[in-house]
Amino acid sequence: MVIEFAELIAGKSGKAMADIFFNSISPDFKRETETIINNIITTITEERIGLNCHENLFAVCGDNASNNDTFCDHLHNLLLHDYDDDPTSNTGLPKCHFYGRPSRIWCIAHLIALVVGAVLKQLKSGTHAEALALVAQTNDGDGTFDSVTCSALSVYMKVRTFVLWVMADEARRIAWKKVCIIMLLYDVDSRWNSLYLIMFKAQEHKASIVKFTRLNPEVQHLIPNKAK
Repeated sequence: MVIEFAELIAGKSGKAMADIFFNSISPDFKRETETIINNIITTITEERIGLNCHENLFAVCGDNASNNDTFCDHLHNLLLHDYDDDPTSNTGLPKCHFYGRPSRIWCIAHLIALVVGAVLKQLKSGTHAEALALVAQTNDGDGTFDSVTCSALSVYMKVRTFVLWVMADEARRIAWKKVCIIMLLYDVDSRWNSLYLIMFKAQEHKASIVKFTRLNPEVQHLIPNKAK
């Protein structure tokens, strides 16, 4: 369940994140104040709808960005205004189970992405942006991927560039559909598994890719040697 989806106007600081999150889990709030504007008394209403679940919070999961540390610090301080995190104390305040940074859970999906990203870098997989730049450079030239440039590319970079080249033009997409009923998966740079799926599908449909390059020789040097 999504409990909040908000734009951080003041920047992505931990404090700004904590303020928004704290308001989301707070009780409903409504306050009316009077102010004088142009000699006219005006009533201003501040209203906020919250989930009223402070005491149920015990952990926050996030990626390893440093602002998540300060987020936990500020959120903890906000909670201590109305709650007590010491189970042995007798302050009379209700207990909360969030202890700041010790209650932070590191996102395993993000850690895996960092590890895989490091491996892919060693394999010279390139990036979506680099492949896009190569496609643009080729389009600005004679439209053909030359053998000298492509010989320096890894198999991963060749395949992702081929995919971007096909997907970047409607006529090419139609031409591909005439060769293979399975559409190529688009490359998403922030998701390591998108490259994995691209390579998996390229291996599965390599015969179609070879056939396509015979009909479109301008991309023949993007095909890995073993596929040929």
